[in-house]
Amino acid sequence: MNIQDIKFKATVNSTQNNLFTPAHKKYRITLSYKGRTIHFVYQCNPQYSKPTLENCFECLVSDANAYNDFNSVDEFAREFGYDDMKQAKRIYRACQIQAEKLQYLLDNEFIELDSEGVFA
Repeated sequence: MNIQDIKFKATVNSTQNNLFTPAHKKYRITLSYKGRTIHFVYQCNPQYSKPTLENCFECLVSDANAYNDFNSVDEFAREFGYDDMKQAKRIYRACQIQAEKLQYLLDNEFIELDSEGVFA
């Protein structure tokens, strides 16, 4: 499949708390593909970038990989340098949720990449 087959919508999120920086803004992202739809929150600094299908999808894949690449929260915490296990568990669980959303959306299909590893 091609990433352009995914329908994309970004709207400003109703809550703007826990931002990465005061300049960031949260967006509610909606991705739809073959009758399946998922939602997630994406943050960026609108002075430098706007949410795009490619950027948002790349973040979703990155979060899913952060969960799928490790067999346990302990491995995850070691790899990403978490000393606070409560925080590590919370973030590991958030990555798990993103992985489940991605799997649901794609239903085991693969995204085609071009020769430079960019979404086709």
